[in-house]
Amino acid sequence: AETWLGSFKETFYRHSPEALSLSKTEKPDCTERLQLQRRLGCRMFHWFLANIYPELYPSEFRPRFSGKLHNTGLGFCVDCQAEGDILGCAMRLAPCSDSRQQQHLKHTS
Repeated sequence: AETWLGSFKETFYRHSPEALSLSKTEKPDCTERLQLQRRLGCRMFHWFLANIYPELYPSEFRPRFSGKLHNTGLGFCVDCQAEGDILGCAMRLAPCSDSRQQQHLKHTS
């Protein structure tokens, strides 16, 4: 992602929190790869998306749905009790709170 995706690496990391976490813990030196790209005249990922596979172009409307999952009968929201990374977190119902990021969900597919 650091070498080939250019401005799309943020989109990639947004959809793959595991990759973002890994990129922060293992910072590889991309100097040689970037020099090779320049030497070979490689095109950036943006060009590939625009000219070769435009159907893959990331939409700014992704995720398709996001927000709270609110149980109107009980008046509670789905909540992850973890304070850090919520991937794989067990969910439960809790009082709705605008300040809890752990209640903000994204549906991507």
